[in-house]
Amino acid sequence: YPLDKRCQELNHLFQELPSKELQHYLPTVLEHVFGFGANLGWGLQSVQPGQPGFDTIRDFLGPHGPLLRLVYRLMSDVGLKYDFPVSCLPSDARRSLSTGPVPPFWATKIPSFPGAGVISQGPTSVQLNAFELYMFHFAYFVVSPSQLGAPHQQLPVMMDVVGGEGQRATGRSMECLYVALLQDYLHYFLPVLHDHPPDLPGYTHIRGHLLAPRHL
Repeated sequence: YPLDKRCQELNHLFQELPSKELQHYLPTVLEHVFGFGANLGWGLQSVQPGQPGFDTIRDFLGPHGPLLRLVYRLMSDVGLKYDFPVSCLPSDARRSLSTGPVPPFWATKIPSFPGAGVISQGPTSVQLNAFELYMFHFAYFVVSPSQLGAPHQQLPVMMDVVGGEGQRATGRSMECLYVALLQDYLHYFLPVLHDHPPDLPGYTHIRGHLLAPRHL
């Protein structure tokens, strides 16, 4: 099924369904896009510039695209959390969570965690807001078993983009859609030449609990 058609259909659903319903579907959408568990993903490492759908998918997943606009809306509810497996985190993070001491960044993301310090048994998941969940899936794509082989061929190119400090990349760094998105995110969310935070369309700070954490 053509990916550009999927983007159009998802965009239509995002506009038609209320946020309270869409928040249940976000993890499933991310797992299908980036590949997670049994899902193979959209093959972002294989879509090249000039191929049909490249621009459509890039716009759909871009900082102002329909999917991230949905993420910004869902992030408005500070009580809305999603579970992400600790087993999918970097080794240093897994070690800290299993043996302690737990850094403050992770302490706030552990279910029922009483406070910083050494814990007897590490958690199996961390709780993330919608934006964190998106970016964790995006980052995990590089090492995901469902993408075994292909993404690693792009690692040198990704390092070139990171070394460019978020500036607009060209040439070799644009070899695939995943790297193009990485460049887009660095340029937008971590700008070098701007001193103001990026615009997040639809984001408003709302307290409340719309959905219990989704357990993977």
